[in-house]
Amino acid sequence: MQDLSRRSFFTVAGGAAAALALTACGGGSEGPGTGGSAAEGGPWEFTDDLGKKISLPARPQRIVAYVSGAAALWDFGVRPVGVYGPTKDTDGKPNLQAGNMDVNAVQSVGGEDYSQISVEKLTALNPDLLIASLAGPTPADRWVLKDDIAQIEQVCPVYSIQEYNKPLPDVITAYETLSKNLGADVAAAPISQARDQFTAAGDDLKAAIAEKQGLRVEFAYADTDGFYVASPQYYASLLWYTQLGLNSVRKGDPKTDFLEQLSWEQAAKYPADLICMDIRTFSLQPAQLVKEQPTFAGLPAVKAGQLGGYNGEPRFSYQQAVGEVQNLAASVRKSRTGVA
Repeated sequence: MQDLSRRSFFTVAGGAAAALALTACGGGSEGPGTGGSAAEGGPWEFTDDLGKKISLPARPQRIVAYVSGAAALWDFGVRPVGVYGPTKDTDGKPNLQAGNMDVNAVQSVGGEDYSQISVEKLTALNPDLLIASLAGPTPADRWVLKDDIAQIEQVCPVYSIQEYNKPLPDVITAYETLSKNLGADVAAAPISQARDQFTAAGDDLKAAIAEKQGLRVEFAYADTDGFYVASPQYYASLLWYTQLGLNSVRKGDPKTDFLEQLSWEQAAKYPADLICMDIRTFSLQPAQLVKEQPTFAGLPAVKAGQLGGYNGEPRFSYQQAVGEVQNLAASVRKSRTGVA
């Protein structure tokens, strides 16, 4: 049994990280951190989630960020010119993390794999700002950039946004505020409608959880090496679900625990009535696992057909997150308590 940090997990899983450059439109006035300023045509400054104040002579127009962050900014009206991370699958179709983003309209600045960034490609894009996702409270938790951060900061300033150990609605709001600060019209009708739909979906999930008191839910990722059980305190989405009342079978330390790696012989460690498996392409899916892993096939929730899905990298816009919240509510309602 082994507890994996986010960084070490993605070394095992093949990685997932991204950055992008974008062009903003519209108007806005408040920064995502404290002391933000974005006066039209004037200096632009804000303080990020690491407490670092960034000052620029004008609102940045060319921005780089992790792919899920890029997808969130896209939904709020900010258009990237470049991105790194899993934008396309091997068949050339957009990767799940790219969301609604037009991946053919952005330039990849990724390295040899998803956990790398090419400083050379980044420099060629002449970015004004790089937006980095944080997997913890320290600068070292910019896990994709940590080895190249000194070189990257010579190319452009780096803004860090906390995406973990923080409830999903708070992360979405942070991206919404950032997008406004970059000039997007976050009051536009499509965004307002998506916001209302997300709020309604959250209320419905809370009601579904209340209807199934005692339902034990497990969130997991699987590969040929084993079964990995997620800590709900770490993920923005799972943390929020537990705040709505969901009973996650694993608790974990939100500061150090990302996934607990179990051997297949240990897969039954946490009795669960509903198992939600990571839907990302590099995670093995239930149909294959039932055929190849007898231990998985024998789990009570699997035998009862009580399986759902979750995204190992949460969605940070209303448009992308609402479907996953609705799907979980449906899975909860279809499941019986006391199966395990």
